[in-house]
Amino acid sequence: MVTGKLKLIIGLLMLALLSMPIACAQPTQVPEAEPEPTQTPEPWLAQIPALPAEDAIIEMSTVGTMSGMVKCLTISENGLIVYIEEEGPRIVLPGSSRSRTTKTGQLQDDELDRLLEMIDACPFDTDGKCQANTKTMDTDVDSRLYIHYQGTTRIIVSDYQPLYPEVTELMDVPEPVRTLYHELWYIVENRTSQVSREEITKGE
Repeated sequence: MVTGKLKLIIGLLMLALLSMPIACAQPTQVPEAEPEPTQTPEPWLAQIPALPAEDAIIEMSTVGTMSGMVKCLTISENGLIVYIEEEGPRIVLPGSSRSRTTKTGQLQDDELDRLLEMIDACPFDTDGKCQANTKTMDTDVDSRLYIHYQGTTRIIVSDYQPLYPEVTELMDVPEPVRTLYHELWYIVENRTSQVSREEITKGE
């Protein structure tokens, strides 16, 4: 004969066994990861090369939207010059391509010092910004020249292609800025040599 205490123990064991499948069947709640936002850059702007110099004193990026032109210039604190020019269709469709030309060169210490003196002569405001736009021409170009020097960053903003000799004809641009841009044009034209030219083709 089964005693009352034994019946109680058996009942508890059966209850525990019956509850186990229910506990195992409960799914583990895993928080759903939020999808990363999809960034869709302008078709041809995705091809702009990153500025290569980590110790750059001067970084210039010039973009002409309608012409599909990009120019990037860096000059490092040791005088190393890297100039990248990219051009091609404004909208890069599958099968189309853009050409990228890279030039490098070297400035001597006295040349770099002279360049920095030209920068110091430009009319920066108290925030370290110099607006050097022009009303002489109608253009969609955006150019930004950053100067990282002595613990500060200054910027010159313009709406034309600075690396053109004709910049000296833009009389409404401050004279020190025109002189600086002409000097940078001279450096790219005469102190660098081409090291590569490649065609960047967009895949299907």
